[in-house]
Amino acid sequence: MSLINSKKEKQISITDLVWIKESAKWQACFELYNKDSSVIFIAWFEETQQQLQSFFAAHNINATVIIYREATAHYINNNPVIFIEHYPLHKKEEDMYSKLNLQNAIIYSSLDEPLFNYFGGEKI
Repeated sequence: MSLINSKKEKQISITDLVWIKESAKWQACFELYNKDSSVIFIAWFEETQQQLQSFFAAHNINATVIIYREATAHYINNNPVIFIEHYPLHKKEEDMYSKLNLQNAIIYSSLDEPLFNYFGGEKI
């Protein structure tokens, strides 16, 4: 006997914003933070987290930039969230969006990131 799960999975709207260069992406993060200092930036990789933290430090900004392992729904607490890169496995991203109870996920990317370079981003 097999059981069929009749629950519909909650659909999460995903918004991808892509810049040509990483420096332009960091500038967009800077501008967003200046509009709303409650925004939380989430990185999948420590190197990316450190790069954005260094960018903000150079501009004397104390923005919240965390690694995905630190992100919980309680910590986010209805603040706006920006993922500053994609994770290579879509399922892991979906699991994180669900864990955070997001209805909309916003991802900032740049064409010169390693993931895009793997797929020829430098040729776009």
